[in-house]
Amino acid sequence: MRSIERVGMPQGAESVANCFGDTAMTWGQGASGGGTLRPGEGGHLLTAYCRARGTRVRLAILNITINGCLLDLRSWSLRAGERVLIRLPGLTDLPAVLQWAEDGRGGLVFDQPLHEAVLRHLLHSSASRRGSLGEA
Repeated sequence: MRSIERVGMPQGAESVANCFGDTAMTWGQGASGGGTLRPGEGGHLLTAYCRARGTRVRLAILNITINGCLLDLRSWSLRAGERVLIRLPGLTDLPAVLQWAEDGRGGLVFDQPLHEAVLRHLLHSSASRRGSLGEA
């Protein structure tokens, strides 16, 4: 039986929680900027640096929206409710909280949503990098 850790959901985080399920929206879908982009099977969108408890770790981002992201946590043990600073490519540290952790993945909710233009830039840059490497 899998255990799921969850903490209280911040206001406006519903689209983040929904995108972490088995079905995620594609970019441009969803209400009020809740769109997201997911990579192909087994891939990841971006890498980011996360800091918590005095430790800095590079993690793969599997899914991202303006409100938060899905992290691959297999290389780092964080627990639901922990506060982190996440540094997305080209941005400063963003405060966030780990909303849930399950099976080596975790849902991170940003304290302040990303601007939609910033998210589009991150996704476009990621797609350009993957395309230049010959990845799908």
